[in-house]
Amino acid sequence: MQTLAYGEIDALIHATHGAPFQVLGPHLTEDKGAPVLIIRAFLPQASTKATALVEIEASPPTQHPMRRTAPEGLFEVVIPKLQHVPGYFLVIHEPDGRETRLRDPYAFAPLLTTFDLHLLGEGQHY
Repeated sequence: MQTLAYGEIDALIHATHGAPFQVLGPHLTEDKGAPVLIIRAFLPQASTKATALVEIEASPPTQHPMRRTAPEGLFEVVIPKLQHVPGYFLVIHEPDGRETRLRDPYAFAPLLTTFDLHLLGEGQHY
């Protein structure tokens, strides 16, 4: 299942995408009429492997290996049958063998309002 257009992948890799929250992080959608959750992350520091640890209700986190969709470090995983966005961690497998576990910053909505951005543009945001 190809979930992103090549133009969007290229824009993410070259940091020219105008709205990265629209493609990175968790996204609920459907595949052949069934609900799925897609998690995407740009992890250039990862070797060739990344994992999503998904916390579904009271059970222990489940591991979901992420597929590398671009050699520059774009990863994604499609998790079937989820109709909500659970909490999750990203596990980055680094070239030196270390594993880094972190929360995905794109799992949280932007916190700056349009008014904050307006004040920042004026140099008046204190």
